Amino acid sequence: MQKLARSYLFTYMKKLFVCIVLFLGLVACNSQAQKASISVADFDMKMQSGTYQLLDVRTAAEYQSGHLRNALQADWNNQEQFKDRTQYLDKSKPILVYCASGVRSGYAAQYLVGLGYKEVLNMQGGLTAWKMAGKMVEA
Repeated sequence: MQKLARSYLFTYMKKLFVCIVLFLGLVACNSQAQKASISVADFDMKMQSGTYQLLDVRTAAEYQSGHLRNALQADWNNQEQFKDRTQYLDKSKPILVYCASGVRSGYAAQYLVGLGYKEVLNMQGGLTAWKMAGKMVEA
């Protein structure tokens, strides 16, 4: 009976340990993604500095409806196009990434960091937040 109880306790402790490790990993990944996202004001300030590459990861139709000046358009939902267009980005220069709401650009930013780009910053809230802040777009 004691052997069975110890076996059950050992199995329970292993499962608990795995759950804690997974939870801590999820929290760490989430906080890392949060660090890579910046406010509209910070995004605008960095964009104005002229030292950043600007990447719009929306579709061509979304881009044509309004975009930020000098932004390279590479559709995140079209992985072949995205890879083809982003291969020309300079890995030594930081990148500012945006989409409509900040979701696609968040994924794109993580992907680019995984490819070795040193600094990739995502605009929180995307172009929707940009427009709500009264900022202008080009047609």
